[in-house]
Parts: sequence; structure tokens; C-alpha cells
Amino acid sequence: MQDGVLILHGILRTPLSMGAFERFFKKHGFCVLNLGYPSRKYDLSILADKIHDPIQKFRETFDGKLHCVGYSMGGLLMRAYLNRYGIRGLGRVVLIGTPNGGSEVADYLQNRLLYQWVFGPAGQNLITDQTGFQHLFAPLKAEVGIIAGNQSSPPFGFTMAGRDNDGKVNVDSTHLREEKDHLTLPTSHMGLLFHPKVRAQTLAFIRNGTFDRP
Repeated sequence: MQDGVLILHGILRTPLSMGAFERFFKKHGFCVLNLGYPSRKYDLSILADKIHDPIQKFRETFDGKLHCVGYSMGGLLMRAYLNRYGIRGLGRVVLIGTPNGGSEVADYLQNRLLYQWVFGPAGQNLITDQTGFQHLFAPLKAEVGIIAGNQSSPPFGFTMAGRDNDGKVNVDSTHLREEKDHLTLPTSHMGLLFHPKVRAQTLAFIRNGTFDRP
């Protein structure tokens, strides 16, 4: 019996940004769907509908559990998708640098025209006031592991001064009430994409339901 892994990239990115994760999980024997989606064009509600068909088709290609890995906004999209559609044989879920409580950087930029043009409708789903779209989310009915970074990077770290953050998301904002395990690593938001320990710890959680610690 073979398990699968669904990978969702962050906003403004493509599946290429998650290529290291895709290769890593294939090397360890998983079926992998590194799914692209038009992150700039639609909000999370519409994006959840758009990724449904390819996920359904992928689910029919293997007989084990389907685990989920979401980076940054990809984690929010994963949560919205699982709330709306669910997944048959859902395994464990790992969220990496996901602003579950929103990002102060998005708060700072949300009314600026350049931000609105670059990040599109989904950019408004990254703010800390989630009143207008809280209905998209519900507690995940799976074992959830969360990885955060605490190495701030310019230029927007000042929006989270005094709190551990990765330059875009503060560590406190990554938490979910239903999380089973949480791990903070010394890396930036972008660094979470490339740090080999992030991949290794993601695999550890998918296999064991906990992160590896000394």
C-alpha cells in the first residue's frame, strides 16, 4: 500500500518552488501531487473549488492515505479545501510558515494599490482580521503539525517587532488550537522552502505524528 502527498505552494509562487519537497517525498516512496494554482487571480474560496478536480483525480491513483503539506498561503488554501470538500483517507497535515492567524505584513500593505495588484484577491485573505472569511476554515479533522521560522528578514520584520517571526509571519500566528505538534526552526520565511531540516521534519511528522527532537 502506497501513501500520497499533496503539496500546495504559497502566493506568487509555482510548483517549482516546492520542487525540493516533491523530489524528497518521491525518493521516500510517496506518490506526489505538487499542485499549481492561480494564486494571484482569485480568493481562497474560489481557489478551493479550482483545485478540487485535480486532487480528486490524484486520489484515485494510489490506495494508501493522502497526507497534505502546505507552505505559507498554501496552508490556508489547504485548510479551506479540507473544510469544504474533505479528502477520503486523509492522513496527516503539515503547515509550513502558514499565517493561520494572519500576517501583520499584509495588514500594513493591504490598502496599497501595488500590493492589491501584485497579490490580488487572495492577498486580502492574509490579514489578521479574518472576520470576512473565517467561514472558510474549521478545525482540521486530522493530526496537524506546524513548522515556523524565527529568523526575521527585511524589509517588513518591523511590523512584528518584539515577537519571534520569519520576516513575514510571526510565530504566534502559525499556531492552531487543534495542532498536535509545533516546531520552530532558525530560518526565514523563504528559507523554510530550502532548509533541509524542514523537509526532514515534515517527513517525520507524516510518518510518526510528531516532529523529531533531540
